Amino acid sequence: MNAAELRIGNIIFSKISGGLVVVQYIPLDIDMDNYGSVKLTEEWLLKAGFEHILNEHTNADFWQIKRKKNDYRPHITIYKNRITVGNNTGVKYFNDVHSLQNLYFALSGEELTIK
Repeated sequence: MNAAELRIGNIIFSKISGGLVVVQYIPLDIDMDNYGSVKLTEEWLLKAGFEHILNEHTNADFWQIKRKKNDYRPHITIYKNRITVGNNTGVKYFNDVHSLQNLYFALSGEELTIK
């Protein structure tokens, strides 16, 4: 992870405090050796509003953001750390929370709500 990947509001790990921090600002002289990415886990996906789905026909095990009728949030599917955006129009590999936050913002113009 490098400072160019970060946006205000991203969740990262502080090696100094040993805990999670929310990026409030990004100083020009930030020492990225003191910070690390937070791995994307089932717990984080649930906090971000994703639901676990098992395709009965293929036994594919994947995660998809919960959507209701007339919900125009981005359609994001995660399968084995691979994210598919929209109708298979693009694929990006990642495994950390801040990348998911950044992608969601880029697609929707809104912050991803994490409870």
